[in-house]
Amino acid sequence: MLYKYRNFNNFHRIVDIILNQRLYTAIYTELNDPMEGIYKKLGTLPKEIVADIRKEKEAIRICSLSKTSEDTLMWAHYSDGERGVVIGINREELETQSKYSVREIDYDKEMTCVSTDTPVAEILTYKNKCWEYEQEVRIFSKMKFINVVIEKIILGSRISNEHEVVIRKLIEKVKLKIEIEKREKMVRSRRK
Repeated sequence: MLYKYRNFNNFHRIVDIILNQRLYTAIYTELNDPMEGIYKKLGTLPKEIVADIRKEKEAIRICSLSKTSEDTLMWAHYSDGERGVVIGINREELETQSKYSVREIDYDKEMTCVSTDTPVAEILTYKNKCWEYEQEVRIFSKMKFINVVIEKIILGSRISNEHEVVIRKLIEKVKLKIEIEKREKMVRSRRK
């Protein structure tokens, strides 16, 4: 299973994911890593090649998912401090669709070195080691949305009662067989 962390800042996106069984794909400049799509040139690259790489990067759309639903930093950063949800997606279903390319991120301290025959997907699957906690898997597509099969929704431990009720009723109304679970609150220890 792969996971999409979501907050309720764009509630319509969560509703769209559930109702339409699809996830939005972004262009690389919309992603949160400021180093996204940056690369080192191996030797000198002709201007035409650099322009082609830029065009190809702009044509590819990306959906970022994670291999984990348990990372506290991910819950904090992408699910509004556990006030949001994590949506579990069937990975096998994605990998069998020929219109998508599923690739795991390569976390390294060095940027991708690019020559004239480096695939653009290689540039877009590099991230600095500091992002390794995300355990990111990317879905590459030419379309604005990718079709998914939702298997599970994990409610954050701090989700509002209103949001929880709406999510549960929405799933019930659309008659989807989606497992719902609620993340347990973390217990804070007191210092002596």
